[in-house]
Amino acid sequence: MSEHQTTTHLAPERIGNQALSHSASEREKAILSRVREKAVLAYRAKQQELRHEAKEETKSSIPWWRALSLAGAGVGFCLALFLWIGTSQNPVPLDLEPSLRLSYSKNSAQEQAFQLRVASEKSGTFRAAKHWEIKAFGGTSLAVKRRAKQMDLELAQGRLQIHVHPNTMKRFVIRFHQGYKLWVRGTRFTVEQSAAWLYVEVQRGKVEIQRPGQSAVWLKAGHGLRVYFAKRQSATYQAPRKVEDRTKRMELLFQESPAMLLRYVQDLAQSPARPLAERRKLIDVATGIFYRARKYQEESVLWSLAVKLDLYAPQTTFAMYMGCKSCLLRKSFARSCQTMCGRFLKEGKDPHTRKHALYLVAARWLSSQATDAKQRVTGLCEDYKRDGHASPFDAKMDALCKQVLSSPSPRK
Repeated sequence: MSEHQTTTHLAPERIGNQALSHSASEREKAILSRVREKAVLAYRAKQQELRHEAKEETKSSIPWWRALSLAGAGVGFCLALFLWIGTSQNPVPLDLEPSLRLSYSKNSAQEQAFQLRVASEKSGTFRAAKHWEIKAFGGTSLAVKRRAKQMDLELAQGRLQIHVHPNTMKRFVIRFHQGYKLWVRGTRFTVEQSAAWLYVEVQRGKVEIQRPGQSAVWLKAGHGLRVYFAKRQSATYQAPRKVEDRTKRMELLFQESPAMLLRYVQDLAQSPARPLAERRKLIDVATGIFYRARKYQEESVLWSLAVKLDLYAPQTTFAMYMGCKSCLLRKSFARSCQTMCGRFLKEGKDPHTRKHALYLVAARWLSSQATDAKQRVTGLCEDYKRDGHASPFDAKMDALCKQVLSSPSPRK
């Protein structure tokens, strides 16, 4: 509409009022009143016409097919929203490997509660697709409660490897003994627990561990936490980012302190969640680290533990020999060393290891201040000679025995 038209239609009342303001006759007033009424009616009609044209222009600017598609999209959105609200209240279906068995106490569309127990020497994985997956190892006992995007686990004992996908769970909690809790968002980590201790290691992301009566601990990737429940003591340590890297883990623990590695292996070697072959491997790797570092006392402690647990059956005498050797290398001949060496010399059948042990024991007795040292060494020399097999220690043992026979007996 032009500027002239706008002025014409917006001003009828003003024009009429100006005309009526003059002193005019009644006839003129009547004529002017009719003119004003017509002008107002024309103005209103024009405004209605303009509004109608604007509406028609708006309708014509949107094609019918587009209007239909927008309406369909609106209906689809409402339907999707309705379905999402309904299904988001239900947990994602559970995928379970055949080796695992669950015992449900509650199994509805909105909530599940079950017990999981894994037989010794077995393992298995259960998962909720694109949300989380858990691998449970032999000897594990676990209680689980789950709702939509919520997971609550209570670990009685055993070992778990857990992967929680980022931004998929509102709540993921693991409860341990004595009120310890672990909170996670999206990460990869392992937990292992017995009646006496707890180990947590993070491979990716981070977790929060709440400790009763103490401040919470945040563990990042490449770190672990050890807890001893009896004294509520906890300590962090460096851990490998790969779960399978056993040697790297032990080397990092040794760098923290030899005592930490010793306690770690002592704990896990006695864990029923670890297969026998894996427990033997723990002893093998750790004793090798201690031997190379000349930490013979820690090495002998682990070999004694292996003998006690009978981890090397039916080759228990091998562990006895290694324990006897490391005990003597630390220049100690305590009663525990004498017992270990005596048992090996009695039960050991391999001539090479027996002769080596005989030589080490004889040398240790000879350097001691015991009054019966000469008598004991003489008996060991006779035992050594009865075995006709050649040994790299024959010359050393022969010189030691000649030294004992030529030396005077100690006065009583």
